[in-house]
Amino acid sequence: MPISDRYRDWDREEHPPACNCADCVERRMKEIRKVSWAWWLLPIFLMWIGGLIAWGCTKKKIGERAKDYIWLGIAIFIIVGTIIWMALFGI
Repeated sequence: MPISDRYRDWDREEHPPACNCADCVERRMKEIRKVSWAWWLLPIFLMWIGGLIAWGCTKKKIGERAKDYIWLGIAIFIIVGTIIWMALFGI
């Protein structure tokens, strides 16, 4: 693809996808805020499986931040697993 075709939209006052100007960053932040807080309930109640479900459903909207759902699910899984282990074996 020639360079002129690649930046054709940019010439029409539209910014390229990787633009980091204040307006583009603000627009991306508004898109990120569109994800409901209720997605955090899945990893809390379903642990790592809920984290995977929440990540799969929101990764296109919030990108890298979607990994936080997986990490929360894994952390809760480890905490609950440790508590159950301690209760069963009396540690």
